[in-house]
Amino acid sequence: MMTHQLISKNQPSRFNVVASTGRTATTFITHALTSLPGVTALHEGHALSKAETKTALLPLINLENSQCYKSPSKAFSIVEKKRSHDVIASVIEKSNANTLIDIAYYNATIIHALLETNQDLHVVGIIRNCENFVRSASRITGEDIMAVGWPAPDKPLTSREKFIAMGRIKPRKCQPEFSEWAEWGSIERNIWLWRETNNLILKAKNEFPNRVSLISFETLKLDPKKFWNLVLSAFGIPKSDTTILELEEFIGDRNRKASGYQVPSAIHWTEKQRDMLKSAETHIQSLWRD
Repeated sequence: MMTHQLISKNQPSRFNVVASTGRTATTFITHALTSLPGVTALHEGHALSKAETKTALLPLINLENSQCYKSPSKAFSIVEKKRSHDVIASVIEKSNANTLIDIAYYNATIIHALLETNQDLHVVGIIRNCENFVRSASRITGEDIMAVGWPAPDKPLTSREKFIAMGRIKPRKCQPEFSEWAEWGSIERNIWLWRETNNLILKAKNEFPNRVSLISFETLKLDPKKFWNLVLSAFGIPKSDTTILELEEFIGDRNRKASGYQVPSAIHWTEKQRDMLKSAETHIQSLWRD
């Protein structure tokens, strides 16, 4: 039987994560949280400077993301190697932080291993509207410098896009969607990506209800006070009316699609694509009971 090192909950500093599909204002959230005293927020293991240069503080997991999805034992081994107490403690010491937060899409595939091996860790899962995620994450032509979702199957990829795609999850051989994958375009593939990523987050919420908090991405725009209150509460970060107001009014860098969405709204999709969208949304809504 495999045993896993348990990181003590009595450590003086804390490590927590944000998990999502991506395209959920993660760059902006990273900058905003880092503006708080005692907090160091990382974007996929990187510290983001105002000049947008990136410095890797946590060992990268991007390429192992697909492997962790396929194998729970691989997820545990990656967490024990790249998110061990010694690794986290070293980063906290270097950053002089009380709270370290890693905000990344790959946290969904290692979420169970993170929670099981670190009894003090908390997760905030951000769930975005499926249609908007698909439209934002799909690119039909041109290089996607913020590649998150699956591109059109016949789109020529740059070296960077190919590198990112190596770690992106897709159906396992044991899943019914595996046989359909080759026939799917970017819309179908990204609906599946949205459903499966959020399914992993919601499964963790069911298994660790007191340590996983969920929030709609749209809340950041519609009710930022509620959004930031939930995030700070989940991570045990001291908050006050002044702190919340500063976060509400924070002006930081946001990733934007320079050319806008290349995928039209769902009303222009095929009936089969809309049925797939509805099925994915219904499945996730059935699990999100909060």
